[in-house]
Amino acid sequence: MTDAPAVKHKLDAHIVLDRSGSMDSVRQAAIDAVNSYVVELAKDGSLESRVSLTLFDKEGTEPSIDLVRDRMPVSDFKALTEDDFVPRGWTPLRDAIGRTIKTMDLQNLKPEIRRALIIMTDGHENASKEFTSEALKVLIQEKEKAGWLITYLGANHDSWDQAKDYGLRAAATMDFDTSAIGETMAMAATNTRAYGATGQSLSADYTATQRASAMGDIKADAKKYQTSRITKIAGIAPTYPIITKDDWVPVPGTDDWVQVGDALLPIAKSSSAPDAWAVE
Repeated sequence: MTDAPAVKHKLDAHIVLDRSGSMDSVRQAAIDAVNSYVVELAKDGSLESRVSLTLFDKEGTEPSIDLVRDRMPVSDFKALTEDDFVPRGWTPLRDAIGRTIKTMDLQNLKPEIRRALIIMTDGHENASKEFTSEALKVLIQEKEKAGWLITYLGANHDSWDQAKDYGLRAAATMDFDTSAIGETMAMAATNTRAYGATGQSLSADYTATQRASAMGDIKADAKKYQTSRITKIAGIAPTYPIITKDDWVPVPGTDDWVQVGDALLPIAKSSSAPDAWAVE
């Protein structure tokens, strides 16, 4: 009697890639990064993966948000080329994310298919007309509650603040240096594979080592690239509430990192509350 064949998990990954003018300096690197993402995703034979790709910019009065690859099996993916990716114009980031989620909704995929959305941009939102930050936040949080993996990769801007405005988890947000765009997308693929295998978005959280590598700083102390950064309090309220020792679990071997829920966070002494610490 032969063993039953292993069940393959099904994964639909959708990349939303910034095509604004500032991406011209890393045009070829961005093209290679997308293609390497697909190659990396295909390495997992336990996944039946498909990849979509949306490019976005705004040149003229209306945003250009173009679905250029639509649910292609990784084995048959048509590689991105310079003809496909011509940077120009502005950055309608909110509209690109919101419309892509709506497009993914219209596909009416079976519930067992795992959904991943990978957002990559090198700048701030500056050209959306349809989606506000609040509307996008509601939409993203709805999808995360439904089990989607939504990852935000940002360069040359405060990606933490922008992602937080959109309701994205800090652990699924990562800064990258444009010199490391290829490595960043390869790591995103590795984490997408982990999500595809488990169905748990927490399995795709970025590690400290990955964060350091994405910044081209692989020799640095990786701890400083953990999920969040230290808030320096100088009479200014922190972004997140001040917490007390009742709210965390100490991390062995360190006195400035704590476990809060499922996140590993840095702490800084608060000048406004002597017996508490601030976390950001």
